[in-house]
Amino acid sequence: MGFDNYIALNFTFRGIDEKIDGIISEIEETEINSEIYFDKSSEYEEAKPYLAQLEKDIKRAKENSDYVIVIYHGGKEHCRYPSPRLMKACRAMVRNGADVVLCQHSHCIGCYEEFQGGHILYGQGNFHFVKPCKEENVDSWDGCLAVKYDTTENKIEFTPILMNGNGIALANPEEAKTMMEEFESRNEELKNGKWIDGWRAFCESLEERYMTNAQCGAGLDREGIAARAFAHYLDCEAHCDILRELYPTWNKT
Repeated sequence: MGFDNYIALNFTFRGIDEKIDGIISEIEETEINSEIYFDKSSEYEEAKPYLAQLEKDIKRAKENSDYVIVIYHGGKEHCRYPSPRLMKACRAMVRNGADVVLCQHSHCIGCYEEFQGGHILYGQGNFHFVKPCKEENVDSWDGCLAVKYDTTENKIEFTPILMNGNGIALANPEEAKTMMEEFESRNEELKNGKWIDGWRAFCESLEERYMTNAQCGAGLDREGIAARAFAHYLDCEAHCDILRELYPTWNKT
């Protein structure tokens, strides 16, 4: 590729109170805008991209680009299904102009749906990430999907990758077959509505942990680890999704 046809992406990082814009460029006269967002976390109190602002940013990006790709750092760790809130948010991104939405926070391969002409991947997996401190969910930790998006045909393809020692490698044929069959099975659950059962089962598997931290966090030691963990449950969207599922409120606003 010569300098007449150069590749560029416009990256928008929306974190604490800052926004860093990269270069808007072209791929054969096609402008692509990539927006990067983070869920709210305890370390970045203002990192939550409120949906109204997010929708505004995506609309602006669409007005100035042919395609918009949103990389969203959201979703519950180790969960292969979206929460109802995450699904609603990602679909709103598509309705406001996103062509592709890639969710990153789950650390495992989740599921995919095509929605109103847009593509949503709820969990791309780990490209290369150190092992978790605890040996839980290790099988799901090592996988990733490389994503290829064809802007001409508006089609998306996934290639399974596995961490291999200190590096990565394409999954071998047998591994790739298993990974893609499981992935496609979850995709089908998004279509038939059974995904919500997978989400609820995941939440229920964590109920004892959340109950314990809530009880400890409400104790007298406000500076202890348990108290800080409970506080993190309250300021992180992914943790709040679990709490809302386990302890539904009558407040529907």
